[in-house]
Amino acid sequence: MRYSEHKFLFANPLQLDSSGADADHLQQNYIMGFVFTDNEALDLSDEWYDNLEDAYQTLEENNAIQEADMQIDNRNIIIEE
Repeated sequence: MRYSEHKFLFANPLQLDSSGADADHLQQNYIMGFVFTDNEALDLSDEWYDNLEDAYQTLEENNAIQEADMQIDNRNIIIEE
């Protein structure tokens, strides 16, 4: 059902179900909540937030990516010898 307002929603990926085919990948689609037609209220499920700071508070430092593991594109770096 369409909601009357464009909203960004945020989630901690560790709180989302993974793809059935690969545990390291997230699903393509999620049920994020429900819209009640009587007052057009949006009721989000527990793992979704409409405030980035609220989602950020669910993260733990030990789950942060390490810089060495980031996929950084270094193709334009010129190495001087």
